[in-house]
This record gives sequence, structure tokens and C-alpha cells, in this order.
Amino acid sequence: MEHALRETAGVISAAARMLGCTRNTIKKYMREDFPNLLKVKDEIKEDTLDLAEGNLLLNIKDRHPGSIFFYLKTQGQSRGYIERQQIQPVGKDGNPVDPGERRISFDEAVSDETLRALIASAEEIKNRNADKD
Repeated sequence: MEHALRETAGVISAAARMLGCTRNTIKKYMREDFPNLLKVKDEIKEDTLDLAEGNLLLNIKDRHPGSIFFYLKTQGQSRGYIERQQIQPVGKDGNPVDPGERRISFDEAVSDETLRALIASAEEIKNRNADKD
């Protein structure tokens, strides 16, 4: 069973096919009869990760754009390479807002004048849409 796991890079379903049994059979043996195989599986996973990282670095050295992008996206976040913008709310003083801090309600944040203008605009749009019908 260990040989099959090593040959299939620790993929249990592939090892099961190789041995002519089910995934559940291998999992049961690993859990109940051969707990050392769990360590073997973890070792195989680490070896495979090392191999993948090594190949990723070779691709980066060869200037493969996809590898460079992947590396910067996953490892370069501290330098600003992020896929989505992460917004940190700030207070009036420019410092980050504590999530537990009291939030300002809409009524407190919008002046009466702005609120009246928004209502007027909404009514105007409503009337225009009613005229189209």
C-alpha cells in the first residue's frame, strides 16, 4: 500500500485503482491498521509541494508570466500585489476605524439639504418613469 501511495503521489483514489480496491478500504487501513501510512501520505504531500515550488521557481526564472503572476498574487501581498482591493475604513482623523466602534447612521451622515436633494431627484425620476407608461 505504501508503494502505491508513493507511486501515485499520495492520491488515494489512484492508489486504490492501482491496488484494485476502493478508496474507503485504503482509508480504513490507514486509520485502523497502518497509522504509519498517514505519516507517509503527509511526507509524500510535503515532497510534492517541494517539487511544485521548485518548478514554480524555475518557471519564474524563465520569465513565465503565469508563474510570476501567481507568485506575486500569493506571496507578494505585503508589497501591494493583491487581486482584490482590501478597504480599511478610516475615521475623520484618518486613522483606521475599530470594527467595534459605533457607526454613524444615515441621518447623522447626510445633511438635511443633501437629503432633500436626494428625495427631489428620486421623485423626478419616478415622475419621468410614470410619464413613459
